[in-house]
Amino acid sequence: MPPEQNSFTLPPHLVVLLAEPIQNLRSFMATLLEEAGCKEVIQASSGQEAIKLIKHKPFDLIIADTELPFYKKLAYSMSVSL
Repeated sequence: MPPEQNSFTLPPHLVVLLAEPIQNLRSFMATLLEEAGCKEVIQASSGQEAIKLIKHKPFDLIIADTELPFYKKLAYSMSVSL
């Protein structure tokens, strides 16, 4: 009998912004989110790019690398839009 796989599912309507500068990690995370059922995963390679996207599109979930140079501005933008 094969070992049990850990899996999870997310609500199918989720639109996610994934801000991560390392391309391989960003792609891997996006694949996991898509396989978990996310409707749409938008990728940003920088905080600046993420901020531009946030200003033009609503997201249900934002996953951001806290080491991004623009992270504080990104966090501020998120709090203002709430």
